[in-house]
Amino acid sequence: MKNANTGGDTIAAIATGGGISAIGVVRMSGIRAIEIADRVFSPAGEKGPLSKNPGRMIYGKLFGKDGGEIDRCMAAAFPGPTTYTGEDTAEFYCHGSHEVMALLMRALIHHGARQAEAGEFTKTAFLNGKMDLSAAEAVADLIEAETESEVRNALAAMGGGIYDKISSVRKNIIDTIAHFYAVVDYPDDEIEPFYYEKMRKTLESGLSDIRALAGSFERGNFLKTGIPVAICGRVNAGKSSLFNALLGDERAIVTDIPGTTRDVVSERMELFGTKISLRDTAGMRDALDEVERIGVSRSRGQIALAALTIAVFDGSRAFEKEDMEFAESVKKDASERVVAVINKSDLESAFPESALSPYFADIVRVSAKTGDGIDRLLKAIYDKLKDKKETGGAVLITNERQAAALSSAADAMESAMRAAISGMTPDAVLADAERAVSLLGEVTGDTASADISGEIFSRFCVGK
Repeated sequence: MKNANTGGDTIAAIATGGGISAIGVVRMSGIRAIEIADRVFSPAGEKGPLSKNPGRMIYGKLFGKDGGEIDRCMAAAFPGPTTYTGEDTAEFYCHGSHEVMALLMRALIHHGARQAEAGEFTKTAFLNGKMDLSAAEAVADLIEAETESEVRNALAAMGGGIYDKISSVRKNIIDTIAHFYAVVDYPDDEIEPFYYEKMRKTLESGLSDIRALAGSFERGNFLKTGIPVAICGRVNAGKSSLFNALLGDERAIVTDIPGTTRDVVSERMELFGTKISLRDTAGMRDALDEVERIGVSRSRGQIALAALTIAVFDGSRAFEKEDMEFAESVKKDASERVVAVINKSDLESAFPESALSPYFADIVRVSAKTGDGIDRLLKAIYDKLKDKKETGGAVLITNERQAAALSSAADAMESAMRAAISGMTPDAVLADAERAVSLLGEVTGDTASADISGEIFSRFCVGK
């Protein structure tokens, strides 16, 4: 770990959101953070300056750049390196007035701080060795978390859930590579000979962990963006009404005119702690124009992409040849990933559930208009998606950059293994092994370029 305050800058930023709140937080980090804090804050009573009371929250007066009082608040100073950034830090807990925090920021900048860039506090923590790059990315995930599952996964990654798995594999490969070069560079020393079999075993033992981590991206992406659930059916089956009923909001336009929905309408919802991306699609029929043809094509595409399809049938109409053809096509495209819905139960039923039983195992009768049966449908959806939600307690990869690097690293490890098994020259084995080491380092930050880290920290809000 680098020493605290390795850089010359002291950065400052408002850490709370843009809305008015009871408390507003302003923070500083850097070599002059505590000194500047003492210039703008005066403790009440007989307490000394913040610099003499490290780690204590103190009540006092806050002063602007002209020396006039701007607030009465709490403040605290924390010497590095045992801080979030690894540097000296100071924080002010003011009243949540925009103007108070703006006046404070002007005072801090007047005394020598500068406005922090987006994500610069966390970037400083990364550069000072307080966290690896995967943990830094998890900080952004935690800030954006919308469900308990997202919170738990982000905390697991921040706690080293990704880094620990990768660094162990990476270290073992590096040790084996270093052993080879030691044998080559110091042939007269008594060093154990380099064996292909040992390299193969090293790569093989770590490969399953890296493959599993890379393969967790699908569930991790579901966790972050929502499990895709497509609502499809023939025109006027009540798809948009059902979409609105499941959301509890009038999101999609509903009319009696066939073909009202021309494009995919998507909204996220939470179902028993699981985030779902619910998608209303255009009605299935022979399109009357080019726009509708595109909409129907996109509907079929959504069935192929969805983790679950809700196939909607109009229960007030007789079961027709077109319904049978639709059922057959959904069963073919979605396999077992279907819940069939017989809608409009508030009207006289025109066909029994047995008409759909040859095609679907899960059939629910509902009325999107009255809400009858919606709870049963939600339960059926949740039961179908359980396997997509369960993580087994393992941390999941939630971004494409990490998944791509891990997948490529696993490919390089496999290539090195094949080269070792076939007895190829050492340079062929080591080239792939070294490539795997570099790719794994892109995830942890050991070999990540400035462009990669810059792009990652640009995701953050100012003040974090």
